[in-house]
Amino acid sequence: FRQLPKGASAEAGQYSTDRMPYLREIMHELSPQSPIQQVKVIKGTQLGFTEVANNVAMYYMDIVPASQLMIMPTESLAKDHSNRKLTPSLRAMPYLAERISGGKTKDDIGGTFDKTYPGGMLKIAWAGSPANFRSLSCRVVILDDVDGFPSDVNGEGDPLDLGKKRTDSFGILRKIYINST
Repeated sequence: FRQLPKGASAEAGQYSTDRMPYLREIMHELSPQSPIQQVKVIKGTQLGFTEVANNVAMYYMDIVPASQLMIMPTESLAKDHSNRKLTPSLRAMPYLAERISGGKTKDDIGGTFDKTYPGGMLKIAWAGSPANFRSLSCRVVILDDVDGFPSDVNGEGDPLDLGKKRTDSFGILRKIYINST
């Protein structure tokens, strides 16, 4: 069902892994059908791996609803990703957009940093704030562009470790996606 929105991607319309077949295995390993719990990718730029993160997030919004946490390097990058990539992608798929509650107006698709849907929620956060890693238990954690993460979050530890710990209560059902250039 994935649609790429006009203006937010080079090729708007129906998403197809055929153009980038190297992404197929990564998305499979992040699905509940795979026993793999963590996928790490070190890659070049503009190769579709953040779109994999969006695909995974939307899959766990729609097909297998679950609690999720998506961490970006900075607050401005988290806000930009939500406003320019994720929310337009959701708008391009009205069925999924209608399931997301919240927002300030009836046309909003959740808040900038919180998307709540039947069976779960997606929190979009950033690596530099320890508050983003507290009081959350999430089946899916997406850590995007980790090369931009600080090595320590205000003396509380490595944001990679803090993010991964959010999945501890889900055991073998957890999915952790880490990507970096």
